[in-house]
Formats: sequence, C-alpha cells, structure tokens
Amino acid sequence: MKIPSRQKNFLIVAFVAGLILTTTSIFGLIDQQLNNLFIFFYGIGLPLFILCTNLIVDLNQTKIFLTWFAVSVLIFITSLFSYNYDKFIFNRNETYDRYNAVNRNISDFSTSSLKSFMLFLIAYWLLNKILKKQGLFVINTFKSRKWYHQEANRDISALDLIINIVLFLVITIAGLFGH
Repeated sequence: MKIPSRQKNFLIVAFVAGLILTTTSIFGLIDQQLNNLFIFFYGIGLPLFILCTNLIVDLNQTKIFLTWFAVSVLIFITSLFSYNYDKFIFNRNETYDRYNAVNRNISDFSTSSLKSFMLFLIAYWLLNKILKKQGLFVINTFKSRKWYHQEANRDISALDLIINIVLFLVITIAGLFGH
C-alpha cells in the first residue's frame, strides 16, 4: 500500500509544528499567552484540517489511521503532562464572565485542546466502522460544491453530512471543554 504524499506532507507539517510549540514552551521563546493561543489552535486545527480535506479519505486505510492514532496518543500524553501547569493557563480579560453557564465549563488551559485529536480519531473509527457495514467510508463534505465526492467516486448522502457534523462537534467540544 502506497501512502499518499499529502499524508506524508501533513504528517511532517504536524510534527514540525508540534516540535516548534514544544520548543517555544520549554524555552519561553515567545510570549506565553501567544504560545498558549498557538497551542490551542494546534490542538483543534490538526483534526479540523484532516476532517475538512481529503486527508480524511485516507484514514480508511488501516496503516494511515494507526500512524495518525499513534501521533494523537503522543499529543494526548503531552496534554496530560501539562495538565494544571500554570504556564498554560489562558489569561481572560475583565469582561469574561466565569459564571456564565457555558463559560464555567470552558477549559482554562490551552493544552486541553490537545485531547481533541485522539477523541476525533476514536469517533472517526466508530463512525467509519458503521459505514463499512454499508460498503462505504467517511468522506469530507465541507468543500463539496456538488453532491458527488471525486476522491471516493460516490454520491454524498445525508448520512455523510451528519457524520461530518458529528465529527466537527467532537473536535470543537473536546477542544473547548473539560481538562
């Protein structure tokens, strides 16, 4: 099985970005609040980019899925080690209402978003397993202009839209809430 170059390229980009964020965190090379913002967007951006591009089509291949899952486990372990470390607390402005029903559940730590990648892949695996029973696999619907997916050579169904929305919600909720 040949791994598509888009997977290799994005894996390199994800690794280099993670290495840069780790280095800037350890050595304090940039303002910590800016670094926290970069960490937060890395945690959510990585799975969102996969979901919104044809990279998600490749996850149907076990080798590619397991490679990304191994990466997500490393990222998740990083989030566990940085849990409750004051360096990664977001400084909120004075208008932030900590007691608002939604805000009180939003994480205070930038590294909390790092768990979203692993949760996204677990949700993907479960949903893809359901689709495989129908002879299909998860595809992206975010950039489609027609009800046909070129990469998968099949029509896009309402179920595909629902699965993409569910995966988007998993990423968003995992990235924003909890510890």
